[in-house]
Amino acid sequence: MFASIDEICFYRFYTPLVLFFSFYMPTMIPVWYWGETVWNLFFIAAMARYCVSLNITWLVNSAAHKYGDQPFDKYIEARENPVVTLLTTGEGWHNYHHVFPWDYATSELGYTF
Repeated sequence: MFASIDEICFYRFYTPLVLFFSFYMPTMIPVWYWGETVWNLFFIAAMARYCVSLNITWLVNSAAHKYGDQPFDKYIEARENPVVTLLTTGEGWHNYHHVFPWDYATSELGYTF
């Protein structure tokens, strides 16, 4: 199976682009424009943002399985959680997702934020 040029470029440049836009730019822009210290911004602007976004992502599999309503199937642990939906831009409709896994809308409403 042959890879297209788009796939080759994606895999070749993915890691450098993630490192550049996720860690280097959030650290260096305030250093250049506001005179902040590099280490302070690395831990606040880059690492703290990364940790918060990971924890909100993991919130789907903890809060959405523990808190909320179960309108589609009361016998499974997944639940509908509007707070998780708001924080994760639409991934909190977990009960629907587990009852109808073939439906890629992830909610009965057919939309996400």
